[in-house]
Order: sequence, then structure tokens, then C-alpha cells
Amino acid sequence: MKNLFKIYFFQIALLFCFSCGRNNAKSVKELGLVIDIQAEKEIFHSDMFDDYEIIPLETTYDGLVGEISQILLFKDLIFVLDRNLANALFIFSRKGNLLRKIESKGMGPGELFAPVNIAFNEADQELIVFDGRQAKFLFYDVEGNFLRENKKPELLSVFDMFFQKDYYYFIDDRVEDWHRRLLVTDRDLKEILRIDTFFDGDFRIINGKKNRYFYESHDGNGFYYKERNHNRLLAIEESKVIQQYLFSFSSLGFEPNSERVYQAHEFSREFWKSGEYALGDEMIDSKRYAFLSVDKGQEVRFALWDKEKGSVNMITNMKNDMDGISPDISGIPPLNAQSNHLIWAIHPRDLANYHRGKNLEDNPFLEFASKNGIDGDDNPILFIYTIKN
Repeated sequence: MKNLFKIYFFQIALLFCFSCGRNNAKSVKELGLVIDIQAEKEIFHSDMFDDYEIIPLETTYDGLVGEISQILLFKDLIFVLDRNLANALFIFSRKGNLLRKIESKGMGPGELFAPVNIAFNEADQELIVFDGRQAKFLFYDVEGNFLRENKKPELLSVFDMFFQKDYYYFIDDRVEDWHRRLLVTDRDLKEILRIDTFFDGDFRIINGKKNRYFYESHDGNGFYYKERNHNRLLAIEESKVIQQYLFSFSSLGFEPNSERVYQAHEFSREFWKSGEYALGDEMIDSKRYAFLSVDKGQEVRFALWDKEKGSVNMITNMKNDMDGISPDISGIPPLNAQSNHLIWAIHPRDLANYHRGKNLEDNPFLEFASKNGIDGDDNPILFIYTIKN
């Protein structure tokens, strides 16, 4: 009874917070950060990472991973979503052994058809798979055994599911009022409130979406939220915007017209043609540092935000001086779905070609591939780097 009262009280508090009014620059703490594009620098893996793991994913006849969309880590398990080619979810051990494949079967009860997003509920040890074609949520235990499903036709137009501490967060593309786009539901997927993330001066892009809007905070007590190509990053805790970070560029910053509603293809064309800078759509958070993607026209680069110093530097390259096998890093791989880790997923053939192009006398990948029995057509190799605190 006490827990039920606690949840009920929290929901009432959330509703009260939303009723207090829409966002404006005066109601939320604001911090401005300048990215100096002239002060680019090169850094090393050892500057940023404490540790790393190299995990070749086991290759089997019916367990071929094509294009990885999302990776989640939980204890000694790795959840890999391939929504474009295999149309399946794979469960590997931390040593890379394939434990289970959850694949598209159909649109009947308990069946998966089009997995578009995954999340993990640590409290209940449940894996959550969102089937965007059916607006259906399928729940599995950590071993991949089906538990139940919850079908919600009213959520058919949402994307980028994010789950944290008993609440789901979605971008709802149905609503015309952008102050109501961020939808919060309880564990039963019943709407609780809408979080206002739209501020004065923001511009709108319609008829287009990006893969991610939510980015897990390093301590798991909140998350960051960002609209497509906006330079505004919002920190959200307990379903309330607590901080806005406004990024700008020392020069060549792209400045959309806030009075205009952009079609997605029009915005992309104008932005690419400009050759100017805007904050990209990838982010990895850790206690001290955050990796931020930066778009320059059609070129994707990245910056390092040192939260302790309050500085943001463009990074030309992060040279691999640790394992010597994975490529140097010049951008954020889009499959990173968790904080505190940077994850690469590279097919062996691509890795072999990378090292062949370096013309090294000693090719470290050849020795690694031979030792682990890796063939060029095998499943990807994961490189999991733990970010320093």
C-alpha cells in the first residue's frame, strides 16, 4: 500500500509540474557553451578510457548479424538489435557466445514483426522490445523467454522509446503542438503527462525523424533530450526539465529561421549546402566527459565536453594507443545507447581492409583474427571502451 501511495503521489506531482506553464528561458536554468572550431585537437584512447573489451560475436548459420542498430549491456549479457537486415534481436554473453535470437515471426499474439527499439528494466530484469509496425511492446526475461505483450494502437506514431525508473518516454509525432511532443507513460503505458521541451526561438522540422532523442545520463537518474540539429540540450530529471545547455560555435554556426516550419528534406538540403556547423544527434554521457556529435554540412565530426572545466573542444581524431586493433575514432558510432561506454561494432572484413590500408609491417588484426579463428564474413567484433570518471 505504501508503494502504491508513493507512485500515486509522484504522478500527481508530475501533473502539477506540467500545469505550471510552458517553458521559457527564464523558468529553467541555462548554461551557454561555445565550441571553438579553430581549437581542434587530437587526443588518445588512454586520455579518455579506463579499460576496454574486444568481443568477437559468435557466427552461426541462423545467427548472422547484418547492421547493428542498438546495443545494450547488462552484467554479463549483450543485447544487439539489427532492425534493418536481420530484423531480429540477438542475446550474446559477454564473451560473445550467441545465447538467443528473437526474430520477426509475424503479427500474431506474442509474435514480433518489426523491432525498432529496445530497453532494459533492471528492477524487474526484463527486456522490452518495441514493435513499431504493430505499436506493440513485447517483454522477455534476460534469457530471451517471452513473458507478455502490451499492444497500444494509440502509440503507433511514436518513436525512440526510452525507459527509466518505471516510466516510458516517447516522441509523439501526432500532436501539432510541439510543447506536447514528449509523452510520459507509466509501466502500463497509460499517459501521465507531457513534458514541454519547446523553447522560445526553437525551430521546427516536420515529416522527418532521427534515430535518437533521448540520451541516458551517467548516473541513471535522468536523461538528456535533444531535437534534430538543435543546439539546445535539455537535462531532464523526474520528468522535469532542470537545465538547458545552449551550444554555439565560434564561427560558421548554422542559424535556422525560428519563424519557419521546415520540411525535413528542405532543412537537410539547406544545411548541407551551407557547410556550417550544428550540434549533431549522437551523445554519450559520463561523469566528467560527454562525447557530442557535430555536423558540418554532410560531414559528421565530434566534440568533447569537459563538464568539470566547462569547455567543449572539437576533436580531429582519437588515436588508438590501447588495443591497437580498432580504428582511430573521428565520430560517435550511432549504435551507442548507454552512458559511460563507447562501443564500436566492426565487421572483420572492414577491419582487415583498414589495417591493410595502413601498410604496417606488423598487422595486429591478422594475429588477433588468427588467434580467435575469425573469418572476413563473420559477425561484427565489438570494442567496448569504458570512459574515465
